[in-house]
Amino acid sequence: MRRKKARRREYTPEFRREAVQLMNDRLDAGTSLAQIGRDLDLEPDVLRKWAAIWVNGWLMRAASLLRRLR
Repeated sequence: MRRKKARRREYTPEFRREAVQLMNDRLDAGTSLAQIGRDLDLEPDVLRKWAAIWVNGWLMRAASLLRRLR
């Protein structure tokens, strides 16, 4: 008998952004990434990935703005 394939959960961009902000605030307060992931029911690697995407996107927008201002 085959097991049903687990369906991938999808998250809105707003949820991802808020999760990254919460992660950063709680890391600054000394909470471990593993605990933050458990609290949000997410794997720590997912939070790391979202944070990297958010930071890279922000840096790319900032660099683009600087180029336009020059």
